[in-house]
Amino acid sequence: MHSTWGIPRNSEDAVLQFPVANGELTRRNLYISHNETMSTVPNSYQEDTSQCLPSHFLGGANGVNQKTKPSDEVDELLVQGLNRLTFDELQKEQDDLHGVADDAAERAPRMNRLLAGLDDHLKEMKAGTAYECAESINKEYVSERDFRLRFLRANRYDPQASADRMIRFFATKLSLFGIHKLVKDISLSDLDEDDVECLLNGSTFLSDYKDRAGRCIIFHLPGLRRYKTLENELRARYYLYMHVCKTLDSPNRGIVIIAYHVGHFKGTLGGAGTKQISGLVLAMPWRLAGIHVCFEHSPSAMLAKAAAVVAPAKTRAKMRVHRGTDMELQYTLGSYGIPRRSVQQLFLNQQDFIFDHQLSWYHDCMEKETASQQFRINNLIAPNENDVLYLGRKVTGAGNERLLSLAAQHADWYSNGNSKERRTLIDLIIEEVRKKNGRFLKPDSTGTSLEELPVEEIRVKIAQLFRNLKKRLRVSSQKVS
Repeated sequence: MHSTWGIPRNSEDAVLQFPVANGELTRRNLYISHNETMSTVPNSYQEDTSQCLPSHFLGGANGVNQKTKPSDEVDELLVQGLNRLTFDELQKEQDDLHGVADDAAERAPRMNRLLAGLDDHLKEMKAGTAYECAESINKEYVSERDFRLRFLRANRYDPQASADRMIRFFATKLSLFGIHKLVKDISLSDLDEDDVECLLNGSTFLSDYKDRAGRCIIFHLPGLRRYKTLENELRARYYLYMHVCKTLDSPNRGIVIIAYHVGHFKGTLGGAGTKQISGLVLAMPWRLAGIHVCFEHSPSAMLAKAAAVVAPAKTRAKMRVHRGTDMELQYTLGSYGIPRRSVQQLFLNQQDFIFDHQLSWYHDCMEKETASQQFRINNLIAPNENDVLYLGRKVTGAGNERLLSLAAQHADWYSNGNSKERRTLIDLIIEEVRKKNGRFLKPDSTGTSLEELPVEEIRVKIAQLFRNLKKRLRVSSQKVS
């Protein structure tokens, strides 16, 4: 199970709350004491940072400690937490944060071993989860190689962490879109008008620019958040996030998220939905290379740092909280390989530019989806009346009834024949169906089209039909006697 940690709900939007994995940080095992000792968090903890940080950090009953600035002690705790990482782990996270590309070679033998390890962990963890439900509906969808590789890349090829993320991904998808869309790629047609409004308002903005390592940059602009329900916003964000995941030029490099609380982009919703948005971000099959939270004022920045103290160490290592004017923040982000133009772009005619940009991106996505759908329609196998359809147990149709009739006519021949004679009979029946332009069809792996069965699979199906007929005849004769 995962616990969620963060500052109070009524705090500013930019503070991220992080689901924390078992073994890294738990409610009863939290390194938060400023004297480097272990402190215990009471069971009555109710997502209030004042209960998991010394009171003088946020200004408790006794006021702020006069000897040491709260921001200094928060910074000290951040550093202490990072000391739990090994040198190599910290170096990797720092390289990520500063835009140093690391495209690891994916050799087939190693990838096969990692995928097998991922499968083993999923078998141990899936009981009663949305993943298990998805697997029961369409195993090919959840087992697709490229799909699983995204989760391995997102977790630096750690099979256990990847399995955990897959479990959370399907749980999130189920809660947002329901069971009927659990094993399909979400398209614009799956979003309603209110979802699309959230997509166009620009609160989640995919920049035209990339960082020094060629990674996508996603801006979270809290001041532009508008939604009818939180679910509308979450579905819109899911669509945009998955669009990014599918279009990454170099999946190993990951993405950068910048929460920008400056000027008219300051949050106005009091942190509503922060927990859900953070959970969605951390469930996506992408690697977070850097998280930057930007403020104009020190108090807000200190609160964000305080929340970061209780984040998992690896997440904390790639998170930075900045404060300053718009110009100062441009130069600060530039030191992490983020081009100044990516921030300057936000202020081109301000909200008008952002809306026009989002609308153009939306229409581009719509055109691509329409073209893809038209391609599938053009290549779709439309069944005719003589086709034999394998769509489930209770399938009726002229083609299926004719096959059943042919099998019934030759049931005795099949029962009395040897293996060679039975194979010959089955091939004759296949040929008879095809003389009438009939085909043997089944749903493809996506479940949206039909495809022809291989001849060996057809033979197996017809042999099973003869065995079923034999059982029926035996049961009928027993009832008569």
